[in-house]
Amino acid sequence: MFRFRKKNLILFLFLLILLIIIFYWQNIKEIIGPISEEFERPEAGETEEGVSPPEEEIKPEATKETEAVEKKSEFSREEFMTYVSKNISTLSPEKPVLGGRWGVIRFWFTKDGVAYAEYEDGHILRQILVEAKEGSEGKTNYKVLGYFEPGINEWILKDGNDPHFGKLRELYEWDDIDKVWRKR
Repeated sequence: MFRFRKKNLILFLFLLILLIIIFYWQNIKEIIGPISEEFERPEAGETEEGVSPPEEEIKPEATKETEAVEKKSEFSREEFMTYVSKNISTLSPEKPVLGGRWGVIRFWFTKDGVAYAEYEDGHILRQILVEAKEGSEGKTNYKVLGYFEPGINEWILKDGNDPHFGKLRELYEWDDIDKVWRKR
């Protein structure tokens, strides 16, 4: 009689382990996520979290061409955020609902002069990708590259394109107490 119980116990444990393996095998994608994920390497000057940049940077000799490139990328983030915040109603392709007004709540910079701006009117949340370029007479031109609406877990591109997808971003949020944009 004891042997019969021992065999039943071993058979029961074997079937239980087999059922657990089958269950996890069918749901493996939900448990561990997609198997093949693509990661972009950071561009020069960008660092990953927890990695310190090199102490000394070797710079090539300045030429007229490199100076022109450096001048083009020198956009003040404060000026960028101020302009987009004040002009969000003209930059946004959608009008606010119920007579509200758009207000920018966050900026995600991929580099100087390019940022994702999150904005709301108290009812709905939207995001645009804005790029600043130097125009004629030293004036800065702002262009909306993409328009996004919130999805379940990420922003969904509704109009335009997203050439900065997957790049590292720096977050700036509005500080209501000090009335300034703070880097987070």
